[in-house]
Amino acid sequence: MPTLSNNNKDWFLVATVIKNLSSSLLVNLGRRFESEFLIVRVSTLEQKDTWSFGGRLWVTSLVLGKQSKIHQTNLELFEQELIQVPKLFTGKYSLLYQAPKWFKNVTIKVWEYRGEIDYSNDNNSPGNDVGNGNGNGNSGNNNGNTGGNGNNNSTGSNLITFGNLLI
Repeated sequence: MPTLSNNNKDWFLVATVIKNLSSSLLVNLGRRFESEFLIVRVSTLEQKDTWSFGGRLWVTSLVLGKQSKIHQTNLELFEQELIQVPKLFTGKYSLLYQAPKWFKNVTIKVWEYRGEIDYSNDNNSPGNDVGNGNGNGNSGNNNGNTGGNGNNNSTGSNLITFGNLLI
């Protein structure tokens, strides 16, 4: 994974969405993002101690004139998740969130990284390790490691919990 600075000033809160989910579990985050790295945090006011799943997040972009889901990430409730958007798609993209069916409300916060990125220590440089649908992607913790039915959405991006950032 590329190295990011440890400077909290390189992270910018760019979206806060608070939504009552009585009508729909889908939330369009309502803006276009540009950064290769995001931190997303999901919370809800009415939770049970046994809940850990925080929903799904899709990176969407125009592909051949049609809005397409290009990357999927499962989110943990109350965790700051560092998401690396596939380098191929780091133009402008959107985020679509799907809450678990048991959520009554949700708060989603998104921070965008705008600091220096050092790729010199990256063994899996962006775009070089793309899951092939057979589970053969092997960069970090992506879903490409699962093997099996060819329905994974791995694009070689990394997802880790980023708990040391004080935002």
